[in-house]
Amino acid sequence: MAGRVIATMVVWVMMGSAMIALFASSGPGAQLADGYFLGALIVLGLTAVLGTAAVWNNGPFESTQAEESKQAKGKRTQPDRVRRLVNSLDDDEVYELEALLLGREEQARHSRHDR
Repeated sequence: MAGRVIATMVVWVMMGSAMIALFASSGPGAQLADGYFLGALIVLGLTAVLGTAAVWNNGPFESTQAEESKQAKGKRTQPDRVRRLVNSLDDDEVYELEALLLGREEQARHSRHDR
């Protein structure tokens, strides 16, 4: 959203700058009713409106990136996450994890035999 707002602001600031430059270069005798001056203002205004519409209706912005990220996360499966986690462990952490799992397995066996 912020990217679109910034792009819109750039379009309108540039349009305003062009209008100011046009008005300043036309000299003190220019009036708004002059055909060329009024035509240039209309063309610049329409250009800014079309530019704003293009920014808000097209182009890769945050929403597209967020959708791609969401799709990529959906493609990952639980075993992939576990595999990446285990691969990121160092040797000591692997031994600790193995001991923890073996301890839980032994507790489960004892609880089954106690019944």
